Amino acid sequence: IMVHGFITSEGKKMSKTLGNIVDPIAVIQKYGSDALRYYLLRDIPTLDDGDFSLNHFIEVYNSELANNIGNLVNRVLVMACKYIGEDIETKILNLEIEKTIFQIIKSYNEHFEKFDIKKAVEQVIDLVNFANKYIDQTKPWSLAKEDLPKAKEVLCELLRIIHVVGILLLPIIPSKAFKMLDLLSVDVKDFSVLEKVKDSAFYKIKKGDVLFPRIEI
Repeated sequence: IMVHGFITSEGKKMSKTLGNIVDPIAVIQKYGSDALRYYLLRDIPTLDDGDFSLNHFIEVYNSELANNIGNLVNRVLVMACKYIGEDIETKILNLEIEKTIFQIIKSYNEHFEKFDIKKAVEQVIDLVNFANKYIDQTKPWSLAKEDLPKAKEVLCELLRIIHVVGILLLPIIPSKAFKMLDLLSVDVKDFSVLEKVKDSAFYKIKKGDVLFPRIEI
């Protein structure tokens, strides 16, 4: 039986006397179930004690979901539509990037098998950070002016990463992960991108609302 530890509130044990009990339903109604799921799985050790702080919850949401994951999805899809089009076929072009992707997938699976969900989520963040760094290094918007085919290759690799991120997030934030994959018109039953590097992937990009609107304090 897997049992999580105690969850304190602002560093103190939750109690009616102190009035620091956190109502998860109230948090969900205001910020959504995926946001709360993400915080609990990402920030609190799976088998150890942890703390819930509303300010830290908002900080994690804004930095990792809104600024990191959400921004990655938004800018890659916008650039892909602009420089490639809405219907896109991606092929394996950069084996080093694919190697990085599959190393992260392997680590993610290993942590899940050990019921260390926090560490598994950290692998997803590592992949997202890798993608954002890759964008900063290649600057597809500038590259497109000098070498459009190369810019398309970069964007195709980024689309594959978003595909993988969406699948890896399904157990963590299912609602948003489904929306992320739907923006690529991905059949969530298709896990081919997680297999050995061999197949092409086809995407039809859709326009949608911002995945993770920033929480303004």
